[in-house]
Amino acid sequence: MSSIGSTELILVGVICLVVMAPIGLLTLLGLWLLRRSQHNATQTTVPMPVIPDPSERLKVLQKMLADGQISQAEFDAKRAEIIGSV
Repeated sequence: MSSIGSTELILVGVICLVVMAPIGLLTLLGLWLLRRSQHNATQTTVPMPVIPDPSERLKVLQKMLADGQISQAEFDAKRAEIIGSV
């Protein structure tokens, strides 16, 4: 049996480092990219709701009153609210 000298051990260590370091770096890079994509996926933007023009809202309100979907009192209250917001 032959014994392994310190030079051979250093050589084996360097070879392992040269071979394994890029694999480790690629693994870390892959994990970082995966986390980043998951983080970005959870941060989606929510579109702002479209607030109709007050005149359009009043037209819809008048149609609802004419169709009997709301009472005159509900119409008056909602109309005052719409006009007050202008």
